[in-house]
Amino acid sequence: MKIEKQLNGANLLLDKDDESSYSATELLQMSDELKSFVLDNADRFANRPIKSIEFRGSKFNVAVTNRFWFWEDLQSGKWEALTFDVFDKYLDKETIFLDVGGWIGSTLFYAAQKVKKAVVFEPDPIAFAELNANLKLNHDSNWHSHCETIKAAVAPEAGKVKIGFRTSGGDSMSSVLLSDSLNSKEVEAMSLSEFIKDRDLKDEKLFVKMDVEGFEYDILPSLKSLIQTLPSATFHVSLHPQFLLDKLAEEIGRSKFKTSIIRKRFFEKHQSLLNSFKGYECTFINGKPFNSRKELVKALITGQFCRDLVFSR
Repeated sequence: MKIEKQLNGANLLLDKDDESSYSATELLQMSDELKSFVLDNADRFANRPIKSIEFRGSKFNVAVTNRFWFWEDLQSGKWEALTFDVFDKYLDKETIFLDVGGWIGSTLFYAAQKVKKAVVFEPDPIAFAELNANLKLNHDSNWHSHCETIKAAVAPEAGKVKIGFRTSGGDSMSSVLLSDSLNSKEVEAMSLSEFIKDRDLKDEKLFVKMDVEGFEYDILPSLKSLIQTLPSATFHVSLHPQFLLDKLAEEIGRSKFKTSIIRKRFFEKHQSLLNSFKGYECTFINGKPFNSRKELVKALITGQFCRDLVFSR
């Protein structure tokens, strides 16, 4: 047997009269040697290979890129399993899913198969292009038609904001908190309050997933009036306390009482965020009750705070 590997696929030669041809997508599933060949040349094939993800009863396709191993981790349950537990608990066919910071579709494609409508906001142009390319690969699915992608950041006010990148972009780590970095870009910004009002979504069953690399400390307090008037809403918020600490340290600069000032402002930022959700039940991402008073005291004394919270009513 001989395998001829080419960028338009490969030919498997069993004998001189028996030849079978395989696409790059098919090669990906055949052996470690062929998988390595496909991954090394993924962007050189005439038709980019596709990976099919089957995960917790959902199924979707993604393009094979340098993020192939991320999708492998997601499919095996290694990536943010508790996030998908939250989706399983709160999402149903009556839900409008708003994915604020949707990256390349890792949460959108799963949630979209459970809900009535799914809208994703992603300002990073590299991530947004990959998100749309992945979505296009699912055009034959029964959930594709109720997905909407919006190339914009969510901010306290509509207009423009600057986002900075820790790399060249596309890595899920872009943030308004990095707007002063040399590697930054101005992008469109939308107000979530205005979006919900314009789309007449206030009385819908809403689920908002927010993962915006530290900008949540500005966005959520600006939404307090809206949040208090939503009759049926759940917010899954990924917090980034370390990014906030870094930003506060940069803003405060040198000071004899720098640590105390940072801890005080760190406490106030979390207090303001939590005050936006008065009347909501708050839990850790694993479902355990969250004691806001206890956690705020810990924030003030230790400069630490949890990474994920779920607010529901």
